[in-house]
Amino acid sequence: MMKSLVRSLSKSNVGAGLLAGIFLVLLTYFTMSEQFVIRAPNYPRRVRVGRRRPGGGRSGRRREHSVREVRGGCWPAASCNRWRGGGDPLLPPTLGFGLPGGVAAAGGGRGGYGAAPEAEGKAVQPSVGGGSAWKLSGPDLGPHVPGRPQEAPAAAGGARGRRGTRAPGCRRSPGPTGGRRGRSEAWTQNSSRLGFLQRSTEQEVVSTPSAKDVEQGGGNEKSNQSIELKPVCNTTNRRCDVCDMTGDARILGSNSTVLYVPPPEIINPKPQEWKIRVQSRKHLPWIKSVTIKSLRGPFEAPPCTVRHNVPAVVFALGGLIGNTWHDFSDVIVPLYLTSRRFDGEVQFIITDLKPWWVEKYNVILKKLSRYEIIDFDSDKEIRCYPRALVGLWSHRDFGILPGSPPEGYTMLDFRLFIREAYSLPKDVPISYRDRPEKKPRLMLINRWQRRRWMNVDEVAKSVEELGFEVVVVEPKMDVNLTEFAKVVDSCDGLMGVHGAGLTNIVFLRTNATLIQVVPYGKLESMVEGFIGWAAREMKLRYFEYTISVEESSLLEKYGRDDPVIQDPDVVHMAGWRAVGQIYMHNQDVKLNVTRFAPTLLKALELLRQ
Repeated sequence: MMKSLVRSLSKSNVGAGLLAGIFLVLLTYFTMSEQFVIRAPNYPRRVRVGRRRPGGGRSGRRREHSVREVRGGCWPAASCNRWRGGGDPLLPPTLGFGLPGGVAAAGGGRGGYGAAPEAEGKAVQPSVGGGSAWKLSGPDLGPHVPGRPQEAPAAAGGARGRRGTRAPGCRRSPGPTGGRRGRSEAWTQNSSRLGFLQRSTEQEVVSTPSAKDVEQGGGNEKSNQSIELKPVCNTTNRRCDVCDMTGDARILGSNSTVLYVPPPEIINPKPQEWKIRVQSRKHLPWIKSVTIKSLRGPFEAPPCTVRHNVPAVVFALGGLIGNTWHDFSDVIVPLYLTSRRFDGEVQFIITDLKPWWVEKYNVILKKLSRYEIIDFDSDKEIRCYPRALVGLWSHRDFGILPGSPPEGYTMLDFRLFIREAYSLPKDVPISYRDRPEKKPRLMLINRWQRRRWMNVDEVAKSVEELGFEVVVVEPKMDVNLTEFAKVVDSCDGLMGVHGAGLTNIVFLRTNATLIQVVPYGKLESMVEGFIGWAAREMKLRYFEYTISVEESSLLEKYGRDDPVIQDPDVVHMAGWRAVGQIYMHNQDVKLNVTRFAPTLLKALELLRQ
């Protein structure tokens, strides 16, 4: 019967219409079924600039903005990564635009299936002007949007979306209220992501509260504040430039660069850069320079290869070192000023390193620092320190001014420090008041090049006849300072023509005597500044004897009528180079022992008080 009915219907137009109707009913049924729903993409709305006030309306203030990374809508993210190897089952392959696996798109919605970018150590930036051009950033790819990545806030309500299918093996991300509402929001976020991946110039813009908003309590988000940092370098001192960085300093020796990294919560809008000579005589062009840069924030900083938990001091050798006076005046005293406060808990990083110099003054360097010295120029590491000082503080030639920064140090402190470093006996002030029969011991320093004694034997004999025990020495550049310090300490005074040898007063005891013989040529103020002032500051008894023209070798060389002899002021007007060439480098001394005797007797008298 049925067969005959079908044959009859098929022969008529009514049969064709009935079959079409059955087909449409089935198509409608499957289309509306939850198991086969295909939803239209949810295109993002453009977000207006401004913060919505709690009572409605928008703030008129303009805000800083940043692009927010989109986080995955599944939890845990690692179990839901559908973009890596095959793509999201809900995302047609033609809509991906070749995004690398594991990287979520910025903008659009709040979620979706896929690993959070931060889980991969990367962030996403849209190109300027939108479009489909993208670039990655992260620890190995360079900086991204300034500031720390912001958490994508969970949706606070919103319209309830229709239920949809989840990717196989994924757990639904719990919404803020749980249940169907949270699950529907997760689906809404996923579809929003699907909509954003069209080639659109729109991107999600997230408002970040400004510094003024934070002060007024506006907004709940935490953000980096733009703060102009104070300069880390002081270049106002006429003798030295010093940069002091506290917090995060990164030292790149092979690049001769030191970076200052601001704290994570601060963005420095005006990075600065200095290039300084890192020794106390900054006017000398051959002293090596170091570049110091303050960065905008941590996102610009290269990663550390070595971390240290003590401060660092970066300085240069070179310059005029090799001369004992310059060794102390230009490097050792400034290094003491700069690093003594750390009580050995500091590391030295030296550019233009001279191994022979480090070996000569090894005792002092080890007393100032308990850590190995780093050769700045050959170091390939990126060293990170909690504090770094680049350059050395210097107050004056071979001297310390207690009221100048760093404050609280004196030349007496420095002399006592040197004695302690070389393990010399306790500093007991010298006095022969109770020992009249004992002769004080006087070291007679005989220079072996310029400004030599022309009658050293006669001078030594005269000193002995007047009541001293004499020790004649000719200190060389390679002298063993540990042994020589003990010899100086055994003496009650030093005597010599102005020169580097008199720097050995740092090994004397309190109330010891220094007798400085001043060459001809109106050099009294100069030698006072170089040696005399420091001697008195060290609590030594200082005497000065200026020779006459008859005691100078210049008289025979130039003649009595030459301006060099008749009027030294003419030479001084020509500048320091002329003064040094004539009066310092080409003059020897033949001491008139008779004329000199009163100075020696006065020194002896003070020692016996």
